[in-house]
Amino acid sequence: MKKGDKKIEQIYTYLCKYTAENGYPPTVREVAAECGIKSTSGVHYYFEKMKRSGLIGQQQNKKRAVHVEGRSATNFVPVIGNVSAGKGILAQENREGEFPLPQNLFAGEDLYALRVEGDSMCEAGIDDGDYVIVRRQSSVDIGEIAVVLWEDKATVKRVVQTAPYLVLHPENSAMEDIVITAREFPEILGKVIGCVKKF
Repeated sequence: MKKGDKKIEQIYTYLCKYTAENGYPPTVREVAAECGIKSTSGVHYYFEKMKRSGLIGQQQNKKRAVHVEGRSATNFVPVIGNVSAGKGILAQENREGEFPLPQNLFAGEDLYALRVEGDSMCEAGIDDGDYVIVRRQSSVDIGEIAVVLWEDKATVKRVVQTAPYLVLHPENSAMEDIVITAREFPEILGKVIGCVKKF
């Protein structure tokens, strides 16, 4: 993720948390202090990018003018490491922070977010750098997209067969299916229920 994208994620998370705790948004100076931005003009720079992305709205001539667009209740979902949409990466449950999501769409405590690396799911609209939202469960239906732990690596693929082999299908016509036997001890870590595009 680019440096500017990480800063937008940090600001958005702070806006959601502050508003949830206080009932009103923070001031520009409070955002600058919390997010390590040297000047208020720097905050306004990020606000403009966030407005263009539809993340926030802003009223003129108000001290606390920023609001998160379409915000109802917010569910702060833990971000746990990365997930491969290519060759696979080491699957370490390394909590990197929290991701704010609208609770009316993503409710429950059994959710987590993973950042995707690779392009093997690009034809399903899941691109490198996106976040997949995962519901923690040990099985999925045929045709659903899952996060699978295999040989100490986590990968996101569509499950197209479960017996006698687990067959994982990449949504990229340039790549081949992955066939995993029971002796390789694959483990389904959850079902992908959504995707949040990178900024």
